[in-house]
Parts: sequence; C-alpha cells; structure tokens
Amino acid sequence: MNRYTIDEIISKAISKEEEISSLYQDLSRRVQDARARILLKELSEEELRHKQKLQDFQKKKQEPGTGTKTIEDQHITSFLEKPNLNKYADLKEVLLSTIKDEEDTHLFYISWAESMLEEESAVLLKKLAEEELRHRAKIEGIYKDMFSN
Repeated sequence: MNRYTIDEIISKAISKEEEISSLYQDLSRRVQDARARILLKELSEEELRHKQKLQDFQKKKQEPGTGTKTIEDQHITSFLEKPNLNKYADLKEVLLSTIKDEEDTHLFYISWAESMLEEESAVLLKKLAEEELRHRAKIEGIYKDMFSN
C-alpha cells in the first residue's frame, strides 16, 4: 500500500481544485442560461478559495479551525449518471455533470481525511469535503427547480 505524506495529499488536492475551477470557468463560458453561468463562476471562485486554503495550510499560515457542520444530502441526483459533456451539452447535462464533480471531490476529501493520522490535517480535509457537499446541494437545488415536476 502506498503511503503519502500530508504535503503530497495537499498537492493532489490543490491540483484537483485548480482542475475543477478551470472546468467551471470553461462551462460558464459555454452555457447560455444566466443563472447557471453565474453559479458556475461562483463555484469556480470558491474552488480557487479552497486552493488558497490548502496552500496556506501547506505553508502553515492558517489553522484549519475546528468542527464541521452536517449538510443534509437529499440524494436528488444520486441515482443519475454523469453525462459526457460536449459542445452540444444542454443546461441539464451541465448541472448534472457539476453535481457529479462535486460528489467526486467530496469523496476525494473524505477518503483522504479518514486516512489521516494527524488530526489537524484531517480537520482541514473534512471541512473542504463539507464545502464540496454544500456546492452539490446548491447545484441540486437549481437542478430540482428547473427540471423536476
């Protein structure tokens, strides 16, 4: 089994945040729905803030804080699969894809947090997992408003 240092895990997380932020920026330029465009830009900026938190933690500039909040998962889209996006993707596909990206990032942080022996690092990763779950809930709310009967 591979063992990773906290710096390696944080570096992976920083790369993941950069990747998702870039994806959201790209999608925000492609969608025509103003509400979705604004949401994607906000999410992109939030992912960059996550990146900064990770960098600050890595440089020991910032403590992760204590405690996490429980976010209720309504499982609105849990049973749906992530669509493959192309230039013809519609708003429904874009929203569903971003929901699945947030799920993946949430699981990424949770799985790393559970493997941490160092409490301070685990707290940071759990906080970021919580924020990703909050993003998912926000996007699911829009998805539900727009596409549920």
